[in-house]
Amino acid sequence: MPELRPATVVIQCRLASTRLPAKAVLPIAGLASVLLCARRAANTGLRVVVATSAERVDDPVAELLAAADVGCVRGPHDDVLQRFAQAT
Repeated sequence: MPELRPATVVIQCRLASTRLPAKAVLPIAGLASVLLCARRAANTGLRVVVATSAERVDDPVAELLAAADVGCVRGPHDDVLQRFAQAT
């Protein structure tokens, strides 16, 4: 029987939304929403990784997460599945 690996929580995040640009860094209860989401997901005890693009527009997300010691993986802007694969 193959060894089971612990689950990883992957949170998809980009700032280039057309409906509400930069919503991931908008504050909720004083924290950027992506950071609040990651911290709440970490309450599960599982590994948490935020998957964002390698585009410059998403640099603020990567910097925010690095400062908060939250895992971040960066990949192709137009390939969400690839970012998830990299994160896991």
